[in-house]
Amino acid sequence: MNMMRIAKIMFAAALLAGCGSHEPRIAGSTSRGMSAAAKLDTEFWTRAGSDRREALIHVLWVPEFDVPESKGYGTAGGGGGTAKLVTFDYTYQDDDRSIKSERVTVRDHESVEGGGRTYQLSQGNVFLARVGERGAVRLTQVSSTVTGDDPAQVLAAIQTAVDDPRVDAIRLEK
Repeated sequence: MNMMRIAKIMFAAALLAGCGSHEPRIAGSTSRGMSAAAKLDTEFWTRAGSDRREALIHVLWVPEFDVPESKGYGTAGGGGGTAKLVTFDYTYQDDDRSIKSERVTVRDHESVEGGGRTYQLSQGNVFLARVGERGAVRLTQVSSTVTGDDPAQVLAAIQTAVDDPRVDAIRLEK
């Protein structure tokens, strides 16, 4: 077989395998627990025409209610969806209560909806979601874009941008 024919076959196989895709796609997520019942969710994607995985959005969930450090509690939630629509939520639970947040939604890799407002990802992909006692979300967009998976960098961006003692008290769990 000549080299030109081999090259054509390899090119066709690469296209069939999805290399050089022109559609953005979801590429996984992480969810990290932090101190004071805070949780950081990150959704990853690959841009159109690229196979490089980068963060689409970071959402730091922070309860606006008192969390009893002396007794056990848990947090849950996370993200998921399709290339066109990704949703996130947060749940806090202890012996006395269970609080499920309103959802935060990403549409078409461009806009974020939460707490009755819409934000553009072109203005930053880092968000603070304050969760009230009844699950209402107050969403704040931080004018930072963090494409990597470094929770310390995301937390520092939020702590620098907002003046909130609850946020300042958050530490990464080891």
